[in-house]
Amino acid sequence: MRMNYARATQVAATIGQGSGNLSLDCSVSFYNPMLLFIALFVYLGATQEATLAQLKDFSAGLPVSEAMVTDFKTLPDTANP
Repeated sequence: MRMNYARATQVAATIGQGSGNLSLDCSVSFYNPMLLFIALFVYLGATQEATLAQLKDFSAGLPVSEAMVTDFKTLPDTANP
């Protein structure tokens, strides 16, 4: 409630990545492959959520026309693949 969405998500993602790393350490210590997969998914999920939040924050004020490609180049019919 005290932070903006991007900053709060970054903090939560950092905590998620830390718990993923801790689970990875535990999976190696206890030789538990299932815990290894859980740690991997938690870490990757936290990383992707942080990336998405940063992208949303960055692109919040931009109109769609800024991302559109309007200068098209076409190949001639004689071009070989």
